[in-house]
Amino acid sequence: MVPRTKKFRYDIIRDIAVLEENASEAGNVYRKELKEVAYNGKPPVYDLRTWSYLNTGEVRLGKGITFTWEELKILRIVLNDMRELDD
Repeated sequence: MVPRTKKFRYDIIRDIAVLEENASEAGNVYRKELKEVAYNGKPPVYDLRTWSYLNTGEVRLGKGITFTWEELKILRIVLNDMRELDD
């Protein structure tokens, strides 16, 4: 039996924030970004992950986490309640 391979597709709806950026001596750029992304034709989600922009023009997705709008609202409440974040 030959395994089926499903083509992975994503559409960036909007770039929201760059949380961190690093560059390598080879010219690659690595960014931790929050984006709104639609994966495989599904409704958009909020996506927090590392994106690698290679000097060859290739873009790679690192491991990340996605949130629905409802989950993101809950996370905002939790972060606002964290006293450790107060300067």
